[in-house]
Amino acid sequence: MLILVSVLMLVLAGVAGLALDAGTLYVAWNHERTLTEAGALSAAMVLDGSAGAGNAALQTAGSERIRMEFAASPIGPWGGETAGAAAVRVTRTVEVPLHFMRAFSDRSSTTVRVTVVAERSPGSPVRARLVER
Repeated sequence: MLILVSVLMLVLAGVAGLALDAGTLYVAWNHERTLTEAGALSAAMVLDGSAGAGNAALQTAGSERIRMEFAASPIGPWGGETAGAAAVRVTRTVEVPLHFMRAFSDRSSTTVRVTVVAERSPGSPVRARLVER
């Protein structure tokens, strides 16, 4: 009976550690999703079709860990050219440390990547909207 209790305590500790890492990843993903949506909306609001709009969009969205691509429509094709752009695709990447999973692999962190597409909507009182999350 003592051996069974010992084994079950180890299993319970493992499940608790896995839940801790999964919770950490979910919180990081949710945080990055919120920041990416805000960045994409603010970038889409400053798009006016001019060639210099990309710099303004990048400054508005914040440039750390962000990849920004522009297109004339929300379905692409995506590129770095902002002339005539009405949509922006923002990808934000962050490394999240793993605590429990280090015991089972050589990785001490994992990458969380979030991509959001937003477009400007000049005819609407809300100047931008999320298209794809």
